[in-house]
Amino acid sequence: MLQSRSLIIWIVVGLCELPVSANLLLGKHMLWSVAIAAHLVAGILAYLAPAKQAQHRIHLILSTPWAVWLALWVLFLPGVGWIFGSIMLVGSRWGNVKAHQDDTGEVLPASALPIIKPAQEPTSRVMQQLDFLPLVEVMACDDIDLKRSAIEQLARLRSPDAMKILLQYRRDPSLEVRFYVNSALSRIKKEFDEALDAARRQMQLDVYKVSARIFLAKIYLQYAQSGLLDHDMVKMYEDEAIFHLTFSIESKYAVPEAFRILVNCYIEQAEWDKALAVVQKSCDVQIGYDLEMQQCYVEILYHMKRFADVRPALQVLQSNYLLPHDWQTTALWWGAS
Repeated sequence: MLQSRSLIIWIVVGLCELPVSANLLLGKHMLWSVAIAAHLVAGILAYLAPAKQAQHRIHLILSTPWAVWLALWVLFLPGVGWIFGSIMLVGSRWGNVKAHQDDTGEVLPASALPIIKPAQEPTSRVMQQLDFLPLVEVMACDDIDLKRSAIEQLARLRSPDAMKILLQYRRDPSLEVRFYVNSALSRIKKEFDEALDAARRQMQLDVYKVSARIFLAKIYLQYAQSGLLDHDMVKMYEDEAIFHLTFSIESKYAVPEAFRILVNCYIEQAEWDKALAVVQKSCDVQIGYDLEMQQCYVEILYHMKRFADVRPALQVLQSNYLLPHDWQTTALWWGAS
């Protein structure tokens, strides 16, 4: 069925066409001014008759031909144009649109027709295949297309291991591989710089906002672990991250994430005393002392050679059923299980 809006407008068009049709059929020349005025109004209304989904691009004229052609038929074929347009209107694709359902089962209005998606490009198919192939093995193969796709996938990951693989292939014998790798690394470095500048500006808007400082610290650490910086820059960025994280845990709005990141940062630097101080502080303020922090606490005690404290710490985890599965053997060895 036609949409009610289109049907009403089209009936009005037919009524406007009656005077000119009557004059033509009866051969009379009375009230031509009224007939012509009504005929022009009919042409305008015919232009507006198509359903809404065909009207959102009316200003592009020929991009939506229904509105234009209906108006032309009505204007240049008085009476006959309206009849011909009625036939086309009833049988047209946009006149008989019913509600559709999308993949989720939600009923969509007639104006939200499903979009036909183009066929998958070869690159997309290759990227899907990469989900089943280890990226390291792909980089070792001879297919340049697979290598290029693997490089793009590694660039998206940006993990320390992914960055190590990319940096390793900067000196690949293949000129194409070197070009793709260097392009990816340059793009990653540019994105890191832009993200860092944006995070700095965001933090400067409110220097006491803990979430902004944590976000900035995470970018500093990710950049430092990327392998794109020299030793001095890495040290400076790590110090900057530690500064912002320390500020965050000292704040009255401290959150567990700040404690976890700072502890892991000190553990990577083998700063065991500082890491233990952060864990103890998180326990004192009763924030952030979760499973991960308790595991870090055991690891810190072990590396500090405080073996007398390792067993009680493991027993606490065991009694609270928080002992990781891969720690069961260790707990048995220490007599904590």
